[in-house]
Amino acid sequence: MNAQQVDSFVAPGAISATSSRRKRSLDPFGKIQWPVAICGVLLFVSPVIMIVVGAFRTTPFTGGRWTLDAMAEVFTNPATYRASWETASIAVVTVLISMVIAIFFVTLSTRTNSPLRGLIPAMMAFVVAMPPLFYGISWGLLGNQTSGLLNEFITVFWAFDSGPVNAESWWGLVAVSALRSVGFQYFLLLGAFMAMDRSLEEAARLSGASPVRAFFTVQLPVLFPAIGGVTILSLIVFLESFDIPAILGIPAGIYVLPTEVFNYLNSGAGPEYARASALSLILITIMLLLVYLQYRMMGRRSFVTVSGKGDNHGTWDLGRWRWPAALAIVLYALFAAVLPVTQLVVGSLAPFMGASSGFSFDNFAEVLENEKIMYAFGLTAIVAAVGAAIAVLVSFVMLWAAKLRRGVPRTLIGTAQWLPAALPGIVLGLGVLWFFLLLPPLRGLVGTPFSLVFAMVISVIPLAGRAVEGAIAQVPMSLEEASWASGANKFTALTGITARIMSPSLINGWLLSFVVLSGTLAIPLLLSSTTGGLLSVHVYKAYTAGRVELAAAIFVLLMIEILLVTALAVIVRVLLQRKRATYLGRPQVRGQEGNLNDENTR
Repeated sequence: MNAQQVDSFVAPGAISATSSRRKRSLDPFGKIQWPVAICGVLLFVSPVIMIVVGAFRTTPFTGGRWTLDAMAEVFTNPATYRASWETASIAVVTVLISMVIAIFFVTLSTRTNSPLRGLIPAMMAFVVAMPPLFYGISWGLLGNQTSGLLNEFITVFWAFDSGPVNAESWWGLVAVSALRSVGFQYFLLLGAFMAMDRSLEEAARLSGASPVRAFFTVQLPVLFPAIGGVTILSLIVFLESFDIPAILGIPAGIYVLPTEVFNYLNSGAGPEYARASALSLILITIMLLLVYLQYRMMGRRSFVTVSGKGDNHGTWDLGRWRWPAALAIVLYALFAAVLPVTQLVVGSLAPFMGASSGFSFDNFAEVLENEKIMYAFGLTAIVAAVGAAIAVLVSFVMLWAAKLRRGVPRTLIGTAQWLPAALPGIVLGLGVLWFFLLLPPLRGLVGTPFSLVFAMVISVIPLAGRAVEGAIAQVPMSLEEASWASGANKFTALTGITARIMSPSLINGWLLSFVVLSGTLAIPLLLSSTTGGLLSVHVYKAYTAGRVELAAAIFVLLMIEILLVTALAVIVRVLLQRKRATYLGRPQVRGQEGNLNDENTR
């Protein structure tokens, strides 16, 4: 598209078209909402439907019959109730501990004069960005009772028969899950705490309340809707998690519901698809109830904490507690980020787990010389890149269609897009597996990159949609209307105007989705072929086979790959932002809609 075409989109008089003409131009294109809504529902609801069907079928292959046997066996199996109890108890304790820590750090970051508080956002971002598979492996090594760095350090000062820290235990699983959850909760709470008006606390102080009492009796109750919503969302995220419970829980004989589903599929007598599906229905029901509760708590509630002209966002003077608060920041950074990464780097150079000498690059050489692992590197990069691109494109189209007008299709599009967020990765992978196995023409695609991309696109759609949603809401429809009135077709207006303005946000959404897909484990573990697979599958197999040094070396190389891709994406984003600024900086016309070249349009 050349410059003359772009200029023609905003030709003089375009914005001043009459309301009837504008309505006629919108009506034909508005009909696209129904096809988009139907396709979205079919795409994202199909895995859930397949799980329901699978729970009442003896097998996904030819000759299967309808039966209630699997449901009866699962609901009468004591293992189901043990896994349910373990899931509930670990989830509640993990979320309570992590929420207290997250509230503490978000308070330090937004309300105090603590030293090092500026490092908290970067520290939390690093914890969130680290793939849960490698986070679990790093703590599995760090908290190893015989050779972990943490236990070796402790035994230097205190005599123990074996290391006192054991990551592969109930409390180990809770502690590691809580450390990682803090980063996620911190960013969800950050906005509400930043908007909190300090004058509420000052009023309580004038009434004689101490700072601690004012915080707990005034500020926290006002922020309860945000805290309650984040707490429920944290429970949902834990119930979705598979990687850390699989790495730290299974060796200790601790099974939560997602790992119990995997246990059925990894049975020595062959995959028990029906029982896995029946157990998955329990997990889906719990997840949907939590999603509904979270929506009821936050979806329609409004809590105002900004008072306007007298708004006060001053900071607390911690006095003598400034440096203890800084020490807390350092300790969290040490245990949540520095020590896990250090353990993986040291482990990648060691000849075997627990070695104190003989460090070399032999593990890296072994990885680079292994054809299967190098193929997995390339396949992971391709699947993650293509899956992220498709997810961003689908999210863009769905959100754009939802923006056209209100109504039932818009509601269906929003619901369909967020439904995968209520499905744990292992359950989503099982649903996609049933989908391909029940349809004879698609059975040959199981284990191929096509089935992997299909499942991974569905899994990352909520994240991609979140990255795109804010940007597309800021692009006024008047820009597209002007181009339509000037003679441009709808596709040209969408790609040449809306997509161009949103290009930096689309790159951000792609990068986030790429990083998540590069380290995910549950879906590739179910859908990868037996002869090959994504990198996360090779890492998991190496770790469970005792080749932890090889798994650590793969992690280091993967992090280097992700950093290179991130740098490239940042460069592309900067170039697109400059091009976008040049495009939006052209003189525009002023019509009934106002100036198209104002700050909101930018």
